[in-house]
Amino acid sequence: MKYFVGLILVSMSFIGFSQAIKIEQRTAPVVDGTMLASEWGSNHITVLSVGGSRPVKVLFQRSDTALYFAFAGNLDNTTNPNFPEIYLDMNHSRSSVWEADDHWFHVSATDCHSKGKYSDYSNCIKQAKDWTAERNWMMSTPDPDSIEIIIPFSKIGLDLSTTDSIGIAFGVTNTATRYEYWPDSAKIGDPSTWATAYFKDQKPTATHVSKKPENSIMVYPNPVERGGTIHVSSNGLLPKKIRVLDLTGREVPFQLLVSDLEFELTIKQAGSYILMLTDNQGLPTYKTLIIK
Repeated sequence: MKYFVGLILVSMSFIGFSQAIKIEQRTAPVVDGTMLASEWGSNHITVLSVGGSRPVKVLFQRSDTALYFAFAGNLDNTTNPNFPEIYLDMNHSRSSVWEADDHWFHVSATDCHSKGKYSDYSNCIKQAKDWTAERNWMMSTPDPDSIEIIIPFSKIGLDLSTTDSIGIAFGVTNTATRYEYWPDSAKIGDPSTWATAYFKDQKPTATHVSKKPENSIMVYPNPVERGGTIHVSSNGLLPKKIRVLDLTGREVPFQLLVSDLEFELTIKQAGSYILMLTDNQGLPTYKTLIIK
């Protein structure tokens, strides 16, 4: 039995929805500390360092085997440097405290990484062996004003066949008195305040957000032609709340047709979207939608 729900959502606010970035697949850049425009795409965010007077651009992309990041501009300052940091929530659990799957990467005079806790400088070494930062302050003369970073999937346990999205945040710090983040509202000790990173070319599968893996959700077809019907099915309960958002976090209108454990929705405008499904416990699941 199916019944039509008269639901047309048009809202310009996105209270409670974290910012999102898409990490696109591109040809792997040569990570040597020299940034070339031809090697990096245009996708980036900006960490507003020192009240916005020393902004740092952060670029991001991926290959089949690794995540690539570049921090560019305003890093070098003898008395007040901007040391780059990357924070990853691999299970995208949005916990308010650090869990075992969360990663901290830091580049200054040495390369630092810790899993399950942040600002742990006990593991810092002159040059990392299983991930790459070119070039850190010890390896570069003069001090660097751009740093390129490779984080292999194997280092962080990322499997794109089972993972739609991860939690992510970026920071710059002088390690003593100043820490600044993107998103602006992010807190290093609270992964629930971080952004969402999803993978544009990744076919959506069951997300890691839900703590009930038996309630897996499938979205098909995806991509779909503009105006076509998107089927969303679950072997558990239907979500309590359904939202469709564009890449800025704004809600977009859609039509919804519901059956027992499946619903169909239609989006009229082409583009990339995020389908946000919230269960009865308030846990969100995110799926990427591509409308051609």
